[in-house]
Formats: sequence, C-alpha cells, structure tokens
Amino acid sequence: MLSVKQVLRGINRYWAPKADEGRSSLEILAWHAASELASFVELTMEPGDLHLIAPKTYQVLWGLEAYFADIGQLPPQEMALVKVMIDRVNAGLTPRGDETE
Repeated sequence: MLSVKQVLRGINRYWAPKADEGRSSLEILAWHAASELASFVELTMEPGDLHLIAPKTYQVLWGLEAYFADIGQLPPQEMALVKVMIDRVNAGLTPRGDETE
C-alpha cells in the first residue's frame, strides 16, 4: 500500500497540480470542488479519525474519483492524500505510512 510520501512524490502519476487544459467548465469545477472538500476534511480531522468522516462526504470523494477516472483526469493532490490516508487507516495501518500517527 502506498504511503503519503509516495503519493506526494507521484505528481502526474497519482495526482495533478491543476485540472487539465481543455476540460469543460463543469469538469474543472468538479476538480476544484474535490480539492476544497478534501482540504476541509484534512484540516478538520486527525489522520487516525479520517475513517469517521460522514458517509456522504466519503461517497462524494470516491464518486469524484470514479468520475475523474472516467474522464481521464487525475485528482487533486489534497484528494489523493485524504484517500490514501483513509485507505491506510481502514487497512489497519498508520495513516501516513511512516512512524507518525
């Protein structure tokens, strides 16, 4: 399973620094909404408690991930980080993949 450090180093592999050029305004809006929602989750939750986020927030993040996959757009960095931390916590691992809780 990936660590946060691996995801951070995975620019243009696991996440994109900005929405792709030539996307529709709706696709760009969805990309920025995903970034803002993930930023909010990251700022308001402790990494070990990320699995406790409201089920609807969780569904929105994973729904946006599926949408981005369908249109061939990488998600924003914030979303990729929150997703990997939630996946790690759900698997019983440390949130970041290092010794930091």
